[in-house]
Amino acid sequence: MRSYIIPVIVIASLVFCTQASADVKLRPDHPAQYTVRKGDSLWKIAGRFLSNPWQWPKIWHVNPSIQNPNLIYPGDVLVFSMYKNQPEVTLVPLQHPLETVVLSPTIRSTPIKPEPIPGFNVNSIYPFLSYSLLMSSNLLKDASKVVQVEGHHLVGSPDTVIYVKGLTATAGQVLALYRVSRRLKDPVDGSYLGVEAVWLGNAKVIVPGNPAKVRILYAVKEVDPGDRLVPPPAMPVPVFPYLPHAPIDARVVAMGHGIGEAATNSVVILNRGVEDGLENGAVLEVKNMAVSGGRNENAKVDGLHRHSHIVLYIFHAFAHLSYAVVIQANRPVKIGAEAFVPAA
Repeated sequence: MRSYIIPVIVIASLVFCTQASADVKLRPDHPAQYTVRKGDSLWKIAGRFLSNPWQWPKIWHVNPSIQNPNLIYPGDVLVFSMYKNQPEVTLVPLQHPLETVVLSPTIRSTPIKPEPIPGFNVNSIYPFLSYSLLMSSNLLKDASKVVQVEGHHLVGSPDTVIYVKGLTATAGQVLALYRVSRRLKDPVDGSYLGVEAVWLGNAKVIVPGNPAKVRILYAVKEVDPGDRLVPPPAMPVPVFPYLPHAPIDARVVAMGHGIGEAATNSVVILNRGVEDGLENGAVLEVKNMAVSGGRNENAKVDGLHRHSHIVLYIFHAFAHLSYAVVIQANRPVKIGAEAFVPAA
């Protein structure tokens, strides 16, 4: 016999404060109730009720019967209502009836609870969560460097021994191999911001020293002299989007895949990071500043004024650079576009 109550995903750091209903922009076609489906994300669900999904904490109210309100599962029902002139969405937990179990010496199986839905769909950003780094020039300069491949080989592959200078690590320590893929400049003043580095594989220190003797454990590309070794970076866990508390003035400096423009689900790089007040989960709105064909991109199109509505979600913020994914866009995002905190 088994019964469980299914809770809802929220981020503990969010403050669930009471707001007037005028502050919340409801979709005119919002449902009276919604049943969570496999493949949903909390952001997607919030967008069914709200014009601005980041306002979800303002209308979400935890059912008092739920003891652990931090996950939503497929099958849960979210109900919309008004309470004291304020919109609310409440969880009606999926209940499982009690079952009578007859004990006998047989093999028994217990159904596995379904996976909870994520706060944000990470499919489009997974390669950037796992394999890419944005590094400042100082971090790049201090990173240890591959100087030679053993046996007079030009490149290294799995099980190959390489020699590394500037490495302060102990025998047996596993490090990550990275290669600089491109240098990043600020689109406003042309200043050097840092580099983007792509993951090559992992290596294990055999003999410390300078140079240190290191064996390649796994590699998705051949390792060259000049490639860097760094401690395996901690990968961020995507959190539910929120609005930064302080103003942010950022610019798009590059596209994640090196393309000229970005659309929905594309990754972009911004010239602001943690030390500038931009952290994982922050939501920014974009205003395209680029001019094409002698006119502003936000000018009239086919005789009608077309307002840009572009929303970015910061999923991996570094010191002064960040990866963001375009989660809403009715126009392409261009290099040089301005990103700022949208109105609450």
